[in-house]
Amino acid sequence: MYVGDHPENDVRGAENVGMVGVWKRDLAWGDVMARYVIDELKELPLIIQQ
Repeated sequence: MYVGDHPENDVRGAENVGMVGVWKRDLAWGDVMARYVIDELKELPLIIQQ
């Protein structure tokens, strides 16, 4: 799992190498299509449980 705030470099980059990409929402990017989107890091345990 890789958590990042850049939709291309972080999220898509992680997914391209077989990792789970998690986008930490950043208002600079608007709406981003990602499998997992979080606002706070404390939301990660919910994703891990899945």
